[in-house]
Amino acid sequence: MIDWIKRVIIRQDNLLKHRAIVNNKVCMVVWNTFETDARVTKEATTLIRSGKEVSVVAVHQQGRTERKEILHDIKVIRVDRTVKKQSAKTKSVKASNQTIQSPAVKPSLKSRMRRKFQFVPKLIINIRFFLEAYKQDAGVYHAHDLNTLIPVYFASRLRGSLLVYDAHEVSTDRAGWSNKPLWEKIEGFLIRKAEKVITTNLTRAEYFQEAYRIPLPNIIKNVPPFEKVIPTNKLRETFMIPSDEPIILYQGGIQRDRGLENMIRMVPLLNRGKLVFLGNGRLKPDLIRLVDDMKLNEQVFFMDAVPNEDLLSFTSSATIGLQLLINSCFNHYSACSNKLNEYMMAGIPVVASDLPEIKRTIDEFKTGILVDPENLEQIADAVNTLLTDTSLYRSFKANTSRAASQNKWENEESVLLNIYNI
Repeated sequence: MIDWIKRVIIRQDNLLKHRAIVNNKVCMVVWNTFETDARVTKEATTLIRSGKEVSVVAVHQQGRTERKEILHDIKVIRVDRTVKKQSAKTKSVKASNQTIQSPAVKPSLKSRMRRKFQFVPKLIINIRFFLEAYKQDAGVYHAHDLNTLIPVYFASRLRGSLLVYDAHEVSTDRAGWSNKPLWEKIEGFLIRKAEKVITTNLTRAEYFQEAYRIPLPNIIKNVPPFEKVIPTNKLRETFMIPSDEPIILYQGGIQRDRGLENMIRMVPLLNRGKLVFLGNGRLKPDLIRLVDDMKLNEQVFFMDAVPNEDLLSFTSSATIGLQLLINSCFNHYSACSNKLNEYMMAGIPVVASDLPEIKRTIDEFKTGILVDPENLEQIADAVNTLLTDTSLYRSFKANTSRAASQNKWENEESVLLNIYNI
């Protein structure tokens, strides 16, 4: 009982560490469906190989994911995002018993109610995250990003276990986040409660250090495992692209502020080549409409995301990779881009945004051309240069081998294991 008080209430350091040693369970929580999350998968599999038992609590999507399964020896538990929706039959019965309202009044009332209770779905999933995480009774709790930190914090506290905060993003200065001042206060409080803090690069580590007055976080780069990639023709075969036609590839989330519209708009400025989008996201329907409006259906193609283990074989069939993050927030400004490293692992030169961490990589390894992602002419000129200057292209392509041998997950594993070397 005394040890429990010291560990759970006082959080005595030596007892927390002892629990992490004798209890080899690690519970990670991530706010996605955990289908294509490469970073979480890499960290979990590394810990499993070191002897840990890892579970990941994620989001369930009806009809698409299993509630419980084992993936790569990782125990995956998924929870519903919101309350279960009523059946169509129940809705129709309820509707028939309701008083008909004026069209002008109903939307106004509905929008006011939605704003008033918009926190409810997030509260529900946070409670479900907490309950499932607590059930795992882990020696270490690992929160992936700020949106899971609250439930993981409470699970770690009530279990008397160590807390690891892994900030993949700078969430408080990221597009799409509301109530940023509140989230800054939450992150500022909870980050100091974590026994270990991890982020993805030096720019972000220095940001967290200065913003919250904490020791410099551990840096674990967002890089792929080393793979000797044999070039394929998968994209050519999928879209029946002739062998002499260059393929310009964007792979990753189809989301705003990634320069995706500009990639399409610059296509008429290219001397030759086909543009391929490989990935999923909310912006895809808008991009498809833009392609239709510009009558570029024979030059721009879309493909759904593929499993992580198959990704590089598709990437290798491209000629050039695009990474055109827009400097719309500090999160983008400080991005190091896993995609950039995947392109280099697959052996293809890149055209990328001139942002600090991306520039650091391109300047070090000389694997591509930096551009202003909002300048169509500059983007098109860079692509055309790579397609016409054979000597430059070959030089960049040769340099990708050195980049791949150094920017690889195997070099990051020791940092992760050292963090867990309690």
